[in-house]
Amino acid sequence: MRFTHPERVYWADAGVTKQDLADYYRSIWDWMAPHLVSRPLALLRCPEGTSGQCFFQKHASAGLSEKSLHTVIDRKGRQIIAVEDLDGLLSLVQAGVLELHVRGSTIEHLDLCDRIVFDIDPGDGVDWADVVAAARDVRERLAAIDLQSFVKLSGGKGLHVVLPIDGADWTTAKNFAQAVALAMTADDPKRYVAKITKSLRKGKNLRRLSAQLPGADLGRGVFHARPRGCAGCRRR
Repeated sequence: MRFTHPERVYWADAGVTKQDLADYYRSIWDWMAPHLVSRPLALLRCPEGTSGQCFFQKHASAGLSEKSLHTVIDRKGRQIIAVEDLDGLLSLVQAGVLELHVRGSTIEHLDLCDRIVFDIDPGDGVDWADVVAAARDVRERLAAIDLQSFVKLSGGKGLHVVLPIDGADWTTAKNFAQAVALAMTADDPKRYVAKITKSLRKGKNLRRLSAQLPGADLGRGVFHARPRGCAGCRRR
């Protein structure tokens, strides 16, 4: 992949350039590929870096090379994007894509959720130890019904508990995840809240479901378009 303006700074506060981001992705490709390849993407593009204008994009258009991407048309006539190899990912770097949000399905089976994400999003005043404890709580509840999950950084303040599944329709996946979240809230309402309302979140961990928001989970190893960035990485 040949870059134009490889010296362009994408994160001014950290001095990270287009070339730096490409080199980083090359170095971790084998590690991130299983979590990214063939998954529908929502893109945050910042062609001039984080200090310039940024916008979300879910389909190939000006500035994106379709020949390096896998695209399909869904039942509503919308063009869905995925990458199949490192060249596809690097073509997005060239286009100023700083965030890649992956859907909990594959591009071949858009209507089947194969990955449910429980979002541990801490409210004001929540310590990191409490965020970790919440993630462990989710994993223990899932393990109790023989479901194996793993934890990754959200790229923000919290953690994601990721549950791979064999495949379910989105309604079933959403209902299951909401049932887990509501059960946790009922068992310990002082620690958890399952609603987005900010006024309810102080001192609590927000329990949210990205399975109902296709494309909402930051890809593994991908940076946020925030000061100094932050990668969504798996935690042991």
